[in-house]
Amino acid sequence: MSRILLACFSTLLLAAVGVAQDEADVARLQLREVDKLASNPSDVQKLSHALDLCRRMLKKNPEQLDVQVRACRICWQIGVLLESEDKAMETFEIGFKLAEKIKQRHPEKPDGWYWYAVNYGQYIDHSSIFAKIGAAGKIMGHAKKTLELDPRYDSGGAYLMVGRINQIIPGGDDRLAENYFLKAIHIAPTRSTGHLYLGELYYDQKKYKEAYREIRTVLDSPPDPKFSVERKRDAVRTAELLEEIESELRNRR
Repeated sequence: MSRILLACFSTLLLAAVGVAQDEADVARLQLREVDKLASNPSDVQKLSHALDLCRRMLKKNPEQLDVQVRACRICWQIGVLLESEDKAMETFEIGFKLAEKIKQRHPEKPDGWYWYAVNYGQYIDHSSIFAKIGAAGKIMGHAKKTLELDPRYDSGGAYLMVGRINQIIPGGDDRLAENYFLKAIHIAPTRSTGHLYLGELYYDQKKYKEAYREIRTVLDSPPDPKFSVERKRDAVRTAELLEEIESELRNRR
C-alpha cells in the first residue's frame, strides 16, 4: 500500500513540475514577444500591444519583476509619443502605479524608484501648476534614491532628472545641474537629452559658444536607436535653441 501511495505521490510531483516548467516556458515566450513588439520604440500601436501583454502576464503572476520593469518603460515610451494629453496622463499613471508596486516588493532595487520618478514626472508635467509645485521634491527624492542604488541605471537617467530639477526650479543650483548633466553625458554620450539640457543651461548663462557646441553635438551625431524616443521628443526644442544661439552669436559679432 505504501508503495502505491509513494508511486502516486511521485506521479503527482512530476506532473506539478511539468506544469511549472510549461508555465515558465510560456512566460519566456511571452517575454520575447514583448521585446519584439517593443523593439521599435516609435511605434505606438506595437508598444500598446506589448503593454497589454505585460499586463496580462502580471495579472496571472504579479511577482514578475522583469515584466513589471518592461511595462513601466513601455508606459513612458507610449506616453511621450501620444498626442492626447489625457491618454498620455492615463498611461503615465499606469507606469508610476506599477513602479510603486516594484518599490514595495523590491525597495533595495533601483527599478521601482527610477520608473516611478520617470512616469510620475511626466504625469506631473501634464498637470496643473499647483500639482507641479509640490512634486519636485518627490521626484528628486526618487531620483536620488536611484543614484544611491545604481548611478548607471538606465544609462544614468537619474542624473538627468536631478540636474533638470535644479535647472528649472526657483533657487536651484546651476553648478550642481551642470555637474549632473556632465555625469549623464559621460555615461551615455549618444543620448540627446543630456546635451540639450546642458545647452539650455549654458544658453541661460549666456555661454553661447558652449551652448552651440552641445546643440551641434545632438544635431551632428548619428541617432542612437536606444534613445530614439528621447531624440524625437528633443528634436523640436533642439532646433529652436540652435536658432536662438545663432542669433545671439551673430549679434555679438
